[in-house]
Amino acid sequence: MLTIRDIRTEGVRVNRRGDWIFVILTTEEGLTGIGEASHSGNDRMVCSVVPSLAEPLIGQDPTNITWLRQQVGTTRKVREITTAWSAIEQAAQDVRAQAAGMSLAQSLGDKVSNQVRLYANINRHVVDRSPASFAKAAAAAAAEGFWMIKLAPFDEVKPPNQRRSGDEGDWWPGVERVRAVREAVGPGVQVAVDCHSRFGLSESLLVAAVLEDLKLYWFEEPLPVSNLKGLREVRSGIRQRLATGESLFGTDAFHRLLEAGAADIIMPDVKHAGGDRATLLAGELAALHGVKFSPHNPSGPVASMHSGHVCAAIERFDMLEYAWGEVPWRAELLDPPEQIENGFLIVSDRPGLGHTLNTGTMRRYWLAEPGTRDSSKAEV
Repeated sequence: MLTIRDIRTEGVRVNRRGDWIFVILTTEEGLTGIGEASHSGNDRMVCSVVPSLAEPLIGQDPTNITWLRQQVGTTRKVREITTAWSAIEQAAQDVRAQAAGMSLAQSLGDKVSNQVRLYANINRHVVDRSPASFAKAAAAAAAEGFWMIKLAPFDEVKPPNQRRSGDEGDWWPGVERVRAVREAVGPGVQVAVDCHSRFGLSESLLVAAVLEDLKLYWFEEPLPVSNLKGLREVRSGIRQRLATGESLFGTDAFHRLLEAGAADIIMPDVKHAGGDRATLLAGELAALHGVKFSPHNPSGPVASMHSGHVCAAIERFDMLEYAWGEVPWRAELLDPPEQIENGFLIVSDRPGLGHTLNTGTMRRYWLAEPGTRDSSKAEV
């Protein structure tokens, strides 16, 4: 039996859109597992929650993950708490797979593939939000082999006081950004749009109709995922696929979403959904409902590798999100480095996650006080 010695957080400074927060679990036997707890909206709170969740786990067996979850009592659906637990669970799954001498994908069930198809989210790269700037980023990502480009073109729309319809609608500049991206990448590359829950029901239908001729792969989260009735109406009223679910925690929440018929594509995020196992189970539920599974992942390389292993263990997986162009040193944060080839993430066969944190790179970009910047609350 293994014994948990310590669970702690470390972070690195990334850019104006936020930082990357990691959870490191070490055992008395010398094994180390890593998870990611970024983008909760409050890094400081996450870093304070992790020690309190970890306290009853010290001295316990990290491979008994169901029992560990029972001890921390994550029934309170507070995002910072569920994000902290999700990262602890990821780190424990890493250790569990290492102890078994298996890759994380094999430990979760079986490994279907050694590579996972990615799509490029360019939103965290773009600073100048002109249509030309989005188009330039999209063309560059497409040239690297990414099969689909996603952007969040409507972030300037500010409920509840925005102009909602007609030629004066606040969302029209976003439409121009999408048109510029579609023109830049051509018909051979898919385009998806994330609305960041900026719209009401009628506005969602109107914007989707305006975008119909651009043949979007999906129309993501026009309404909050809590509005299942509204999402179901949007789904039945538009011609694009409807994607949602990035903020949900636990399999019960995904079961309700799927039973409501409120999504064509579900997007669990390993950082918020409860970790690796919860994300995997959400994907299996989606398959039972004939719904696509495409995890939300505008994340650092640790969450990306955890998500990659989950996706590699599921047969009916669609594609995984990749935060394109954030920082040039991203791949070097892992040892061995994160490997992407022609738009595919290479999933390691080594035991566990197959990667550790590169201490040299961590030291260069070390974040002394996570959560001290407003950018920790930036949308992804």
